[in-house]
Amino acid sequence: MRIIFLGTGEASDKHRRNTSVLLENDTGHHLLDCGFSSAHAYLPYDGKRKLKTIWISHFHGDHFFGIPQLIVHYYMNRREDPITICSGSNPREKLLKAIDLAYPGLPDKLPFNVEFKTIAPGESLSFNDLEWQSAPVSHAESACALRVKSGDFSLYYSGDGKPTLEAVKLIKKCNLIIHEAYSMSPTKLSHSSIEECLLWAEELHMENLALVHMNDQTREELSANTNNLTSPQGTHLFLPEDGDTMEF
Repeated sequence: MRIIFLGTGEASDKHRRNTSVLLENDTGHHLLDCGFSSAHAYLPYDGKRKLKTIWISHFHGDHFFGIPQLIVHYYMNRREDPITICSGSNPREKLLKAIDLAYPGLPDKLPFNVEFKTIAPGESLSFNDLEWQSAPVSHAESACALRVKSGDFSLYYSGDGKPTLEAVKLIKKCNLIIHEAYSMSPTKLSHSSIEECLLWAEELHMENLALVHMNDQTREELSANTNNLTSPQGTHLFLPEDGDTMEF
């Protein structure tokens, strides 16, 4: 499995694309969130593998408003292969409305099938060569974290929000945790912080932890070395830049 951080920024980051992660295995591409700037980040990779799946953690624009651009790209390039769009709640109505708003009438013209799947919390589904599980997280909008498993490798992607008890169960024994860390210290009920993520890493014995979706102030504090990050023993802490990759 190859993990490509297409974007690592929050909603209005001036220097980074919206947080979006590309999973690449032998059979295809799987995109975790696709916000305003994510489609532009993905298109250079398109064609190397078929994009099979798009996961939406929640319906804020920086996590799904890039999908209409991808759909019109595939329409113009006469894609024939189906694509699956999935979320913790049924994504059909909101996605079709967004695509039709961006390009009126396009949903009825597509030469390929768009399959919408709901990965309800507590369920485990197998499709597109991966195993998928979701769990609710605490956020301003209804949101879900995701666990993806391929063979012996498993990945947890938080989307936005703080983990619930159900989410903690998905985190355990994952090889890689990709977690949003909006602020340095806990300041919001709807977002996680770096301090909280490091505490969870120690408590849950995280093997690899990648922190994304930080706000500008947090990144400035880090770059100025006003706060020293101490990774818990046994945890590889990773602060990815846009375009960084990891392989497992």
